Amino acid sequence: MFRYLLPLIKSPYLSLREKVDGVFLLCVYLISPLFLIGLVDSIVLFFLGEMQILGSSFFIFLSAYNTFGNFAPFYKIGLGALLDGATYRIFLLPLLLFNFFFNMWYSSLGFFDSVLDLITRRDPVWHKTERFRNGGDVNCCS
Repeated sequence: MFRYLLPLIKSPYLSLREKVDGVFLLCVYLISPLFLIGLVDSIVLFFLGEMQILGSSFFIFLSAYNTFGNFAPFYKIGLGALLDGATYRIFLLPLLLFNFFFNMWYSSLGFFDSVLDLITRRDPVWHKTERFRNGGDVNCCS
């Protein structure tokens, strides 16, 4: 995201509409860290007694709108199980919550690690997985 954001904005070959679309597409990587920070912030404010739930109806509507985007996999899998007639499979749906928080946590860690790489000008190291194939064997399924 950081590598391509400024060249995208400064590009003379793209229209304003294409630049805005590209910036929104690159900012998809911000969703997990923002959601994690918002979740932690909401929990802290709730337990400090500073969250005014009834007085801020705008935020309730915004949260309700946000749930359809963030929890869309839960809705899709649940509806798919209902339409397939596999109603007992819906009981496994809460287990997806663990996967959701796991992915949110590690994608946020990756984002903050890339911010740290950008600040310290550290080059990321990519440890490639070794493959145990013969060099001439192109067809893997023979």
